[in-house]
Amino acid sequence: MKKKGIISLILVFVMSVFLTACGNDRVEPKEAADVTANALVYGKDMDKVKKVFGQDGSDSEKDFEKGFKQSFKSTITSSTGTTANIDKQVDELYTALRNRVKEKATYTTKVTKEDKENPEVTYSIKGLDMGAVQQKLASEIQKEVTSDASLAADQDKLMPKVLEIYTNEIKKAEAVSTPTDVKLKLKVNSKDEGKWQMENETTFVQNLMQAFYMGNM
Repeated sequence: MKKKGIISLILVFVMSVFLTACGNDRVEPKEAADVTANALVYGKDMDKVKKVFGQDGSDSEKDFEKGFKQSFKSTITSSTGTTANIDKQVDELYTALRNRVKEKATYTTKVTKEDKENPEVTYSIKGLDMGAVQQKLASEIQKEVTSDASLAADQDKLMPKVLEIYTNEIKKAEAVSTPTDVKLKLKVNSKDEGKWQMENETTFVQNLMQAFYMGNM
């Protein structure tokens, strides 16, 4: 598998949808950043998203799960050619990954540009150490193939086993020790001056999610 693994290939997708969307009633930039991370990553503060950005964030976790699973299965199928039914294994992997991020990943925020209309907030994120997970995954797969040579020639037989091992290793994943910095740039919402809007939203969300899910890889 490539260094960043399959997960890093599919983090740029549905999470930007729910945050696209007077003057002095906008929330403080630091609070806006905290609400963003809490909603996207931890499934918390959903009721605050509308106050910050003017749009409902209640479906964000459901949208993330749907997009993740669809993209993950599509990537597995296209890269390996497997025709095995891996729905159950993908469901279990997603649950393990989401839960482990919530349990182990942490962040802090700091306003790095004080500006009433165009502030910037920097996240320092200690995400999951997926580099260590993938090293262990490669080692465990090698052991499986060594003990059963037929796996190497049969993707339909191999992939469920790979996903099972991957899930088990994710459940034991720890956070990285060195944080990754991600910058959030805000601007006044063009439709409601009492709300914020993200600049370069798709890129920001991709960087944020990768920092949480892939550590400093």
